[in-house]
Amino acid sequence: MRRKEYACPNGCSLPPRRKQLREYNDGTYGFDFYDFTFCPCCGSLMPYSLKKLKGFFEVYNIHVALSDAVQLIYKSEFESAAREAFVAVENYLKKKSGLDSHGFDLATKALSFEIDKQTGEIKRAPLIVINELKNESQRNEQDGIRYMLMGFFQGPRNLYQHNHIGSGVSNSISVIIEASFF
Repeated sequence: MRRKEYACPNGCSLPPRRKQLREYNDGTYGFDFYDFTFCPCCGSLMPYSLKKLKGFFEVYNIHVALSDAVQLIYKSEFESAAREAFVAVENYLKKKSGLDSHGFDLATKALSFEIDKQTGEIKRAPLIVINELKNESQRNEQDGIRYMLMGFFQGPRNLYQHNHIGSGVSNSISVIIEASFF
């Protein structure tokens, strides 16, 4: 009988573990059992993995707007967690900019600006301003955040929203961390 922290929370009957060659913390090698991080039958996080994830999110201090996405991770609903993170970022951008666009177009319109090449003056200010845009470095920061958001929506968001890629926990955590950056 497995200890409770290494048993599937849904009560699945787990296959027997096999001994495998592994490296220990002291640098030595030996044959031992690897514990499942996820239930190999239903895909749910094992209780000890869930405990580690909760600790990680406590330390990382994810933005409060992403708390629903984090709760979905805890329920082992990884694809839904990533989608929720994309929705949270998009809703935040819509609210801040007043635009009713989506994804790539929203990021482009909300953060883009125009500079007069002759005078260096701002001809059209962005709807969402990251900094004062007074020098080239600050304008590069504004452009960098815009390009990151455009890529966030054009790449990962479209994969999740349109292709149902069946993501695991690692990709979903990466999406939540990136969303928290914005």
